[in-house]
Amino acid sequence: MVMPLEDGGLRLGRVAVRHFEPSGVFIVAPEGVDAKPYVDAVNEYVRLLALPSEVHLVQVSNVSLDDAVRAVRGGLEDAAGGRLATVDFAILEGASAWLTTVLLYTATVVRSVRWNGLTLGSLAYVNASGLTIRLRKPGRYPIKLNLRTYRVLRIVARSGSEGALARDVHAALARQYGDEVSRQFVTNMLALLIRKGLVKRVSEGPNPTYHATSIGKILAG
Repeated sequence: MVMPLEDGGLRLGRVAVRHFEPSGVFIVAPEGVDAKPYVDAVNEYVRLLALPSEVHLVQVSNVSLDDAVRAVRGGLEDAAGGRLATVDFAILEGASAWLTTVLLYTATVVRSVRWNGLTLGSLAYVNASGLTIRLRKPGRYPIKLNLRTYRVLRIVARSGSEGALARDVHAALARQYGDEVSRQFVTNMLALLIRKGLVKRVSEGPNPTYHATSIGKILAG
C-alpha cells in the first residue's frame, strides 16, 4: 500500500492500514522533510495489528513530477524484487496536493505499464472523519507499447542528461535483456517512440542523440 505523509502525526494512515491490511507500506514524503517519526509510528501500529508489513520511506522531488513518480515506482519495483505485486493506494484528506498528485499519477502508470510486475489493486480515499471511500481506478495512458519497445524506452529514459545513441540502445538491449535485434530495428523503435511523444531527437546527423520526454520518463520508470 502506498500513502502520503500526513501533517500532524499518524491519524488517517491508521485507517488506511486497517482497511488494506497490507504486506508492505510505502510512505511518500517530500525531500528534505524529517519523516522518521511518522515512519516509526506506522511501524509501531503495524506491529500492534500483527501485520507482516515492511514499512518503506520514499522521499520525492518537490518540483519534478516525472522524478517523483519514478522514485515511487522504483521503490515499489525494488521491493517486489522481480516478483508479481499488487499495489493499493490510499489518498488521505489533508495531505499535500503535491503528494496526492504524485500518488494518482503513479497509480495511472502502474495500471498502464504491465511489463514490470506491478499491478494496480484498489484506491481508497480516507476523509477527515476516518471514513474510507473506494475510488474508481484511473484510466490508462492511451499509449500501447510491446515489451521490446518498452525496453527501448526504458534504456533511453535511464541514459542520463547526455542521452543515448541508437548504438547505445542496441548494445544495452543485448547486455541487459539478452535481446539480439538489428540496429535497424532499434532505429525503427526510436522513430515509433518519437511519433508517440515518448522520445525526442535532440541532435541531427548520422548519429543523433535521443532523450525521453517527460511522459516517456514517467512511463519508463
